[in-house]
Amino acid sequence: MRQKNAAMVATGHDVSTALKEIDRKICTSWPVELTPHTASNLLAAHGQLIADTLETLGDGTIRSIAQAIFQDFSQSPTHREAARRWFAEHGREAKKARFVFDRFDGLARLNRLKEMLSRDEIAATRAISPAEKLPERASLQLGQSGLQFLFAQPNIHGEFPPEIVEQIRRLRQNRLYVFLVFPPKCGGTFIRDVVGRISGAGPDPVRPGHALGGRDVSPYLPLLTAQMLSPTGPEAFMTHAHMVGHYSNIQLLSLFGIKPVVMKRSIPDMLCSFADMVETEGLDSSGSYNWSLLCGVHTDSSFVQLDVDARVDFLVYHQAPWYIQFYASWLRADRNKLLPVHWTTYDAFRADPVPTIAGVLDFYGLSDRAAAIPGVIAQTQAGKNGLRFNKGESGRGMALLKPRHIRHLHLLAAGYPDIDFVSEGLLPPVLSEVLPQNLRQLDGS
Repeated sequence: MRQKNAAMVATGHDVSTALKEIDRKICTSWPVELTPHTASNLLAAHGQLIADTLETLGDGTIRSIAQAIFQDFSQSPTHREAARRWFAEHGREAKKARFVFDRFDGLARLNRLKEMLSRDEIAATRAISPAEKLPERASLQLGQSGLQFLFAQPNIHGEFPPEIVEQIRRLRQNRLYVFLVFPPKCGGTFIRDVVGRISGAGPDPVRPGHALGGRDVSPYLPLLTAQMLSPTGPEAFMTHAHMVGHYSNIQLLSLFGIKPVVMKRSIPDMLCSFADMVETEGLDSSGSYNWSLLCGVHTDSSFVQLDVDARVDFLVYHQAPWYIQFYASWLRADRNKLLPVHWTTYDAFRADPVPTIAGVLDFYGLSDRAAAIPGVIAQTQAGKNGLRFNKGESGRGMALLKPRHIRHLHLLAAGYPDIDFVSEGLLPPVLSEVLPQNLRQLDGS
């Protein structure tokens, strides 16, 4: 028995080593230029490499999500069927697929390639040739004026001198930038997949910030400058940013002519979904703590050890202030006409996603592509397990949060007396008799 266990450990180690070697070979053999024809051949060739390599290892038992995903790209029908069964039996593990693509760059390239070549996507984006040229993002160029701009210091509010603003707007390329400014847990991953495919800017978004895994970001100026000033590169970009509408952030978006889309959803419902996510994504695929789990809130591995009640308390008292500030900032920016903002709501999206997607496309001048929406939505729904889809139900937050939590959310919202969080659909109403005295005074009770 001892000898059998040793063999199983060795086999597991061999599979892990083999996956890393396959990924290395994919990266080193990746061509500089791709066309739709060579892309199809490339996907098949690497699929055969995966099949041939995995055939020589072990007994075919899938031991990790990474192995399952590699097998899903294999040319072997047996491998793909085994991967399909594994995902069906390990639904919670399947939600961690994004961590695997973070670890294996070659596998991530194959995933983008496969999505680009899918039949529905090609039909939806047939007139958008730049989306078919994956390496173009590396061809961005920045001239002397752009380089000088990187060293121009704005004032403390993030405003640049008028002469610099005029120069940048003169150099700015006529390039579509789909900028989805969604808070976490409101269906943003699904929407960006659909909009990205139809617009030609995705489905993979560009991370707009310097770090934090795209959470609580401010735009990374060198990247944004290159994307919007480069005379070469793709015709469209897309990002999905958990970004507060700080005045400095708005100044950058306005400078480059970028228009954001913002989604509204009940804050208690989003906190409830966050509580669920702790169970599925508190640890990454390697078993380590997912330190970027929350948005703008520093935690460590002790967070996942808290019981359910303690986690909910933490989310209400520490994560909820970010949500309140997020919505107050964007509602004020829109009201003060600092830049064009397009609003969507989660409940309307869940009831019928077609009008929501159509509204986003129209906002970006792409209403002529609306006919592709139903087909692309069906394609994205078929793969929603890989998009970190949770329950998608409204009202769950009120079942999880206690009255004291709702009172605390209203206390936070009271710091923004010009924003009616209830009428905006962000907070439930609360009876005045259970409110603290200071809030009764604020609402005239």
